[in-house]
Amino acid sequence: MNMLKRQNNFGQKLLVEVKLHGKEPSNMANLVADKFKELGIEKDCMVVSFDLKLMEEIKKILPELKTGYIIPLLLGDLPDTNVDFYAIEDFSYNETLAIQAKIKKKKLMIWTINDIIKIRKYLRQPVDGIITDELQELKEEKKYLKENNTYFDKYIRIITNI
Repeated sequence: MNMLKRQNNFGQKLLVEVKLHGKEPSNMANLVADKFKELGIEKDCMVVSFDLKLMEEIKKILPELKTGYIIPLLLGDLPDTNVDFYAIEDFSYNETLAIQAKIKKKKLMIWTINDIIKIRKYLRQPVDGIITDELQELKEEKKYLKENNTYFDKYIRIITNI
């Protein structure tokens, strides 16, 4: 909980994953929502889980909290949900999914991208976020792309595939 209280120190919204073990109380959604409200961070953080039902319940209880659904292996279309975003793994990503997310008015995030080459790739894709343990590398790469964004720079990146 210390990390949640200090989340503004990171210069990045904190993404909290709720990991279930199968013996959660029936009021788990209320417990999670209450903790975010108690800490006063419901507008500053995002919460995500593999459990779609839990995320949809939390969204009903605390609509201002951004909720997401982790989809570990997606073959086919994005499901219809009442959450704010999807988090899919690199293996599952394709541009059709990015288009589907936009049509559904949902954000699309890719996880967990820790390789600099893949970070570069996804910074050039129509995704809304990259979930990574390498936040500093991601920030540096975003800065580099912003500073080196001429047509020539883009052309060089395309032909060199970096």
